[in-house]
Amino acid sequence: MKRGNKLVFALLVITLLISLISVLVIADDLTDSQKLEKAEQCLENKVEQKQCKDLTSEEQAFSLLAISECKDELIENSKGEDGVCWPKSGCKLKETAIALIALDDAGSDTEHIEDWLISQTKDYTNLLWFLEIHAISNEATTCDISYSGSTHSININELGKINSGAGSCLALAMDDYYLKISSTCFEKNITISCDKDFITTVLYKKPDKSTIYVSQETHESSAGGETKERIDSKCFKRGNSCDYEGSLWATLALMIANSEKDLSPYFPYLISEITDKEKLFPETFLYFMLGYDEYRFDIIQKQKSQGFWEIMGSSNSKYYDSALAMWSLREDKPQELDNAKIYFLDHQDDDGCWGNIRDTAFLLYAGWGTGAGGGADPDDCENNGFYCMTETECLDEAQGELKEAYDCWYSSDVCCSKELQLKTCAKMHGQECALNEVCDGNEVEASDTYYCCIGTCEKESEQSECVRHGGSCYSTCLSDEEPADYNCLEAGDVCCMPIAQENKCENAGGFCRVSCFSDEEPTTEDCPDSDKVCCKTKTKIIPGGKGMKTFIIILVVLIILSILGILFRKKIRTLFFKRKSGFREHPGPTSLSPRPGSPPMPPISSMPTRMFMPRTTPVRRPRKTKLEKEMQDTLKKLKTLGGKK
Repeated sequence: MKRGNKLVFALLVITLLISLISVLVIADDLTDSQKLEKAEQCLENKVEQKQCKDLTSEEQAFSLLAISECKDELIENSKGEDGVCWPKSGCKLKETAIALIALDDAGSDTEHIEDWLISQTKDYTNLLWFLEIHAISNEATTCDISYSGSTHSININELGKINSGAGSCLALAMDDYYLKISSTCFEKNITISCDKDFITTVLYKKPDKSTIYVSQETHESSAGGETKERIDSKCFKRGNSCDYEGSLWATLALMIANSEKDLSPYFPYLISEITDKEKLFPETFLYFMLGYDEYRFDIIQKQKSQGFWEIMGSSNSKYYDSALAMWSLREDKPQELDNAKIYFLDHQDDDGCWGNIRDTAFLLYAGWGTGAGGGADPDDCENNGFYCMTETECLDEAQGELKEAYDCWYSSDVCCSKELQLKTCAKMHGQECALNEVCDGNEVEASDTYYCCIGTCEKESEQSECVRHGGSCYSTCLSDEEPADYNCLEAGDVCCMPIAQENKCENAGGFCRVSCFSDEEPTTEDCPDSDKVCCKTKTKIIPGGKGMKTFIIILVVLIILSILGILFRKKIRTLFFKRKSGFREHPGPTSLSPRPGSPPMPPISSMPTRMFMPRTTPVRRPRKTKLEKEMQDTLKKLKTLGGKK
């Protein structure tokens, strides 16, 4: 084989080998179901290697939820006969609640666990409570309020203002639109009766906050009828103090277990503390339990552009935070949930897991599980064409019939034959603010308006320009604030806006952490918190990744070069021949004519000749090529010119 042909052949073989390797790499690109199976197999392997009995109660519970392993070991890890609370070394709310969810999902009797959780409650008194009475017709009305064996009369004008308090328990508050309930009168039954159709509810707020929350329940009655209100606010405790994370898990667990116990007393504490407990991602629990759109919006807004969740300041991993979010969104199935699934299936560890046993199991259960919140839709009622709502809403408002054969997701709901229509703004104890007013509360959709204010309407002039733009008015700004050009109501006050710290790490596509995850590496970008380091995902040659794209580009270039080499192999051989022989193509005879005034060209015969050593063996002379013939003709002509000279 000639040398030029050998080169082309070698190049072709290399290209074919690279193509084969590429096919093998691409063939390793598993389908989503195969990736999911790989994660489950990885979790099973890790559980088997470590053994169920040596796992923590959380690892045992989530393994039971994800792959139906470790049930017996979970029960043995409890304190009390047949499992009462977890772990055995010292009962805790969170661990017990997770165990309750897992055992309920596995079909075990959990009543004794529920009873233990309920026994760990205490009154939560750090709230201010208010009674609201509203005439549906917006007419002036007279009402009688009874409690502790005595009755007090009040008058409410057409604007909703109340003329006086009602005994020692109820005092005028908030510009006389509400009655403040004394803390000494909590848990007393308060009965209200008015001479017009009316609605009553209770509101609450933290003493140091301006946000007012409306109770989940409202009570409506016709003229002469009665409604009852009672303040009952509780939390789950650790020692003698309320445990917020424990309360989140305990309330959720009791709801999932379809407990018939009333869970409404726990929500005021959970809702009012949400802004101070952001690191625990409480929106996920509250949206799961209450279904409020504002919590859903917060969850979606906190999703990273890559598709996962990681709460700033959280002591948990991105896997755990993402599992909470995915679990809460399982019912809705929004695009954000699909984005998260894609991200985690594309970012598994080499063995198929996501970090440790707990996080892998929680992610599998939350994103792809079949238990509570998992793939199986628990709303049996709605799957059969009916509607879930409270019994009062079904019978009194929707005028429907109860479908007792079907279940609803929330234990407080019943299955109703008719759909509940939107209430009027007045029935939702709200009002539509005037054009020159702003809503100090939440605006929701009602049957008669899109802008029903659940709260109070304030004149726009009473709210400063600074506050409307998200600032605060103070005499001086703090170190993490900067003055802004918005007006304040009080003379001498300056508008202070939070200083937006530039996060160079996130701007560069990284994440600020105390330490990087196993699939990440530290970079030089700065984080706002000096104690944290900027972490970026390690570069891997994976299908769809940057490394793979570069690899494919190189492969395509090599294939193109191979094709060009085959098509122009004759010219390539000629080029190699020229480089090896040192030959340069001389111009024709006409171009060799001496220029006027130039020295005469020496004859060819005077040029030195190359000496060749004689060969000891005969050499077979190849046939002359066309190129060699052309060269010989040219040399003859040059000799002729030299001879004439």
